[in-house]
Amino acid sequence: MEEYPEELRTPPITLTSLVGCPDLHPLISTYLLSQQPPINTLALPDLSKINLFNKKKPDPDSIGNTSQPPFIVNGILKRDWLLKHRTKIPSVVASLFPTDCVFGDPSQWLQVCSDLDSIK
Repeated sequence: MEEYPEELRTPPITLTSLVGCPDLHPLISTYLLSQQPPINTLALPDLSKINLFNKKKPDPDSIGNTSQPPFIVNGILKRDWLLKHRTKIPSVVASLFPTDCVFGDPSQWLQVCSDLDSIK
């Protein structure tokens, strides 16, 4: 079993992304890693890096067999799919904003709303 990569030898691990308020990232990451099962975190200091997750999905018509999800080819997971979803593509994105952005100037509130729309 030792010759197989870690993602095949261990149970699946969730990846969460933290965006904004970088001073809170170590505290939240430590807590999530202490859970059973542990939750990995991918910390981004601000929303400018959120585009790392926006990869164009393949066109379903270009896939030979549309009855299978795009990450499965002929009944086999694509290469490095498990690793990618463990370390690069989060299943959850937590957006953190300072309170003055939410309870301050209305233009700041509009900026928060547009930032949330960009995450969606």
